[in-house]
Amino acid sequence: MILYSQSKNGMMEHSNSVQVECQPITSLEDLLAWNEEKTLHQPVQITRTPLAQFDCDGRPLAGCEQPKLLVCHDMKGGYLDDRWYGGHNDPSAYTFYHWSLVDEFVYFSHELVTVPPCAWVDAAHIHGVAIYGTLMTEFDAGAAICRRLLRSEETVDAVVDRLVAVSRHHGLDGWLLNIENPIDTQQLPTLSYLVRRLTERMHEAVPHSRVIWYDSVTRDGELRWQDQLNELNECFFRLCDGIFLNYCWTPAGLATSQRRAGPRRRDVYVGVDVFGRGCPGGGGFNSVQPVAEARWLGLSAALFAPGWTHERLGAERFAAAEDALWDRLAPLLPVSGPARLPLVTSFCQGRGLRRYSHGQVTDESPWHRLSCQQRQPSHLQGSRPADLPLTDADGRPVPAAFQLSCPAALGAAEDGERTEKWRAERRRIEAVCAAGESPLQPGWLAHHTLEDAFDGGGCLALANRSGRRAVYRLFSCNLSPEVGAGGSSLAVLYALKPTGGTTADDCALCADLAVPADGDTVSRVMLASAAAAAEYSWKASVESDTDSVFCLTPLSADRLRGAPPAAAPPGPAQGGWITRLYRLKGPSAGRPPRLRSIGVSLPSGGSALLGYLAVHAWPGSETEG
Repeated sequence: MILYSQSKNGMMEHSNSVQVECQPITSLEDLLAWNEEKTLHQPVQITRTPLAQFDCDGRPLAGCEQPKLLVCHDMKGGYLDDRWYGGHNDPSAYTFYHWSLVDEFVYFSHELVTVPPCAWVDAAHIHGVAIYGTLMTEFDAGAAICRRLLRSEETVDAVVDRLVAVSRHHGLDGWLLNIENPIDTQQLPTLSYLVRRLTERMHEAVPHSRVIWYDSVTRDGELRWQDQLNELNECFFRLCDGIFLNYCWTPAGLATSQRRAGPRRRDVYVGVDVFGRGCPGGGGFNSVQPVAEARWLGLSAALFAPGWTHERLGAERFAAAEDALWDRLAPLLPVSGPARLPLVTSFCQGRGLRRYSHGQVTDESPWHRLSCQQRQPSHLQGSRPADLPLTDADGRPVPAAFQLSCPAALGAAEDGERTEKWRAERRRIEAVCAAGESPLQPGWLAHHTLEDAFDGGGCLALANRSGRRAVYRLFSCNLSPEVGAGGSSLAVLYALKPTGGTTADDCALCADLAVPADGDTVSRVMLASAAAAAEYSWKASVESDTDSVFCLTPLSADRLRGAPPAAAPPGPAQGGWITRLYRLKGPSAGRPPRLRSIGVSLPSGGSALLGYLAVHAWPGSETEG
């Protein structure tokens, strides 16, 4: 950690404050000498936001049997502008915001110990995603480090002790072990001890932690990538929590991996290189093919270097390319959503062309600070790759045709493992393949914009081109005042700005409520303006798969008694923004509502910006307020 000057907005300039620079640990000596007193920031909490999982259509998924998606972020060696905890002044720099589709995140570099910059830890944890550091050795220098590290179990214990301390201080949830150099045969037992001991100690210190082995060194100490789980690397897989397969696999090799892993198939991460280097599918926008191959067999996937969208297509096309890449992946993946109150977000991605507060510009300076990223929605939907320019920033062609084909039925599970969930996963993949490139919510565009904001540096822009009034689902969630707070009703506040000729009365937030005592029936509540609720002429045009549709009007100032302070309107909105506050009650006392999804309703051709959403428990009894 290095001292630099920092302005009030986190940009480096001459001042009396400091800027924290996050750096890797580059030598064994520095690792063994590391202690908390040598860092300049306070310990990071290892507290991740609780999540619930849903399928791509918003239906709840029970249990944790789904294959996972791990993102391995490797971008130009790492520690770019993101190394500054206080941020920088380039809003076009790479950022990541499709957290709802990701289970685990690895920050990767080619240094000995990659400690994710603190801002990445903040962003991952606010979205409930586990984040891992990397222990890596490679080439002749890496072999020399391994000879010293593995000379005795005592040395290994000292290294493990420091790695555990680093993870606790920086809020890390685990490690990726990437040994890409040969190991002396006499030190192979000590290497196995390192894998086992780090896994054990991490589980003791951080019970939910995971240690993942990269498919590189074999049981004979040779650097020989296997591209599958087999007898040459299984010994390391059995000592830790998972294996990250190299990228040059074949469908037959994955079938072998599935059979060998048995009930631990979810702990096999199939490597998917978005740059396409030796990876089936060719990478890029067709990274969906290898992800489908993995999930077909119940294996997890490890998406390597998704920053391809920024590196290959350039900063100006990044947002459109990023959304297009993840739109293709979304139908294959479960989606996560908030499962504990409160839910509060301005949808800011931690960057902006300027800063806003309550709809008013407070600073004209551009900025980028990932630690300021707010909770992102469960569902975003941008343009298709075919609608983008098909050349990258250097004029080279970028293949964008949708080529997903149904995986071959290799490695079928044993009869005793043919569960309904396994069959449902295959049916879903078959449906995606048959449908081709079809958006999950047809006719909608829902993306982030930096051109306006209610708070922070950006907001959501939504447009309905479906040909009818419709609802776009933003969050799949499982929120109830029973969880995380008292009370039996919910306070919902949102800030919205109509655009493109759409009126405020045209716009409404939609809340789908379930009451378990009623057989889990679902009612859609339209949180509309007072005028729209009174007229309610568009009720019949609201297409809904819920059991009933109701409409509520915003609370007036004299009805705010008892509202949670954080849910009260934050003051007069500026710049055309409108704030509305509602109280959602259960059908009777003792039966609180459970919020299953949150969306926005717009008429055909309508568009709006959504800049703020807060859902809190409303304390007190049903008769109060």
